[in-house]
This record gives sequence, C-alpha cells and structure tokens, in this order.
Amino acid sequence: MNVEPPKFPPAQSANNYSVSFWLATGFGIGQARFAPGTFGTIPGFFIAAFLLFLGPVFFPLALLALLLLSIATASQAQKYFSRPDPPQIVIDEYSAFAASLAAWPYFWLNATHSWPLLQDLISHPFAVPILIAHFLLFRIFDIFKPFPVNLAEKLPGGWGITADDWMAALYTALCASFLLWLIRFPSLP
Repeated sequence: MNVEPPKFPPAQSANNYSVSFWLATGFGIGQARFAPGTFGTIPGFFIAAFLLFLGPVFFPLALLALLLLSIATASQAQKYFSRPDPPQIVIDEYSAFAASLAAWPYFWLNATHSWPLLQDLISHPFAVPILIAHFLLFRIFDIFKPFPVNLAEKLPGGWGITADDWMAALYTALCASFLLWLIRFPSLP
C-alpha cells in the first residue's frame, strides 16, 4: 500500500485555515502514516465523555454542533488535499464516534432515572468489552461502508466527508443499543 506523506498547509495560508486544518486533522492525528481513521476515532471517546457533563438536554445539541463543525472544517481542510475524502481529515471519525456513543447514557437514564456520570458508565463490568465492540463495529461500518453509507460519501465537500461516518455511527449505535439491551445495561447479571 502506497501511503501518502503528511501534507501540511502552505505557510502563506496557515492564518486563513489553521483552526479548520488542525480541528479536521485531529490536531495532527490524521497525519499518521498508518490507519489515520482508526487513530482518529479514539478522541471521540473523550469528546463523548466530556459532553456527558452537559446533561440529557444539551448532550444532543452539542452533538448537532459537532456535526456542523465537522462539515464546516472538513470542507475547509479539504482544500489542502487533492482527494475527495482525504485520510488526513479525521474530524468525521472522531465526531461520529462520539455521536455513536450517545445510546449509553440514555440507556442508563432509562434504567435509573438519573443522568450518568462518566465513572458510572465506565465502572460497569461490561463497559470495556462493549466499548471495544463499539469501536470495532464503528471501524467496520466506516471502512466497508454498507448501503446507504456508501452513497453518503458521494455528497460534495465536507458533507460527503462527514455523512458517511455519521451514517456508520448510526449503524454502530443501533448495534450497540441491541448489545446494551441484550445485557440489560446498566443492570448487572
């Protein structure tokens, strides 16, 4: 596999696009020579964990803002690269993965009638195996792009860069929700 070397913005235009460029590339994570999308997915966990502090009303609003930020910054950063969906742009991965984790706190809320803290979710005995399965499912859906994910990436600019990942996140959230329901999360066996 021929890996494209990292490409940084030209010095003369860095002031115009530097914020978009660095957000879109995950502050350089997207510059990884091997599996930038996989590495770029990891910050999504930390973003989702941070967004938990917003509570059940503002959590989905923050995810919507993250979606719009992803579209805008991916559109701007795409100008630096010569491909329709450059692998260096990973804001689509980390924002979509954060969104795919949204089912977890709502399962907790439904079962306990209280919004969870991060330690509530990660201290559950099944949290790590489910999180690993969640991550793998997201990467599988993002890489193989089942229908209609494959159609979403044909949209122009940041819309196409972001839409396929957010649709993969939807598939992941549905599968993860089934797993959470199956183990009756958050109750213990």
